[in-house]
Formats: sequence, structure tokens, C-alpha cells
Amino acid sequence: MLVVPPQFAPITIPDPADGRNYILQATSPNCAQQTLGVLLAPDGGSTTQLSHSFLKVKELHAKLRISSLKPKAKLMALESVISPAVLYPMVNVLFRQSNFHPIDSILSQLYCSTLGLNRNFLRAVLHSPTCLGGIGVPSPKHRITRDHINYFLYNV
Repeated sequence: MLVVPPQFAPITIPDPADGRNYILQATSPNCAQQTLGVLLAPDGGSTTQLSHSFLKVKELHAKLRISSLKPKAKLMALESVISPAVLYPMVNVLFRQSNFHPIDSILSQLYCSTLGLNRNFLRAVLHSPTCLGGIGVPSPKHRITRDHINYFLYNV
């Protein structure tokens, strides 16, 4: 659910040269605007981006479940289209891990269904490395943390 920002009273600025009034619409500092594919708010709030990503992953989950793609094509679509579309904006947004749990849960269900596993398959086994007896699918939380670290190291 997207948060509709409250509207403030417009700001009227008189022009001394010609006497006309210019009206500017003021918005709340927590009103997110899209910048390079990421919904950023001036106050650093992440609720709009998290809700937008949640709606996107829910929609893509429904579409992938009813698609007639073969399992390998579904996995390729998940790896190359769906995961980047949902996880890319999260690199630029600060959020609590608990707020990301609904998105993480749906992405893990998607990985389970594309690998032919039960949707309630153990997440510890799904995301554990293969050397420890797991399947080796990196969790979305770990992917975002990895991208945060890479972004930091690249810009240092």
C-alpha cells in the first residue's frame, strides 16, 4: 500500500518585477519522489520504497506462478529479472531487517517454487551453503548486505 502524502498549504511568492504571485505546492518531507528507479524521501524514510517493492514482488510472484515457463526458464527469470527489480532499490534505502521480512518471505517462496520445493521448505537449508548440506541460494537479506558493502568499498 502506497502512502499518500498529506498536502500542505501552497506557498505564494510575489514577484517584485511584475507584481504577479507565483504559487508553489509544498509537500511533506516524508513524501518520496522517484529518483533513478528508487523512491527516496528527503527525510530518509523508507516506507514508500518498501511498500512499493512489496507490491511489485507480490505481483511478480503471482505472474510467475501462473506462467507456463519451464523450471529452468523460471529460475533464470527469477535471477535476472525479478530479484534485481526488487532488490536494486534497496541498496540506496536504509531500513530495518524486520521491515524487509515480507519481501524476503515472498522471494524465498519464489525460489522454493522454481526449484520444485514445497513453499514451506526450511529456509535454513535453502539458504545454507552447499558445503554444509544446503542448497546454496543466497537470501535476499544477504544479497542486499553484500551490495551495501560493495557500494561502500567502491565509493571509499
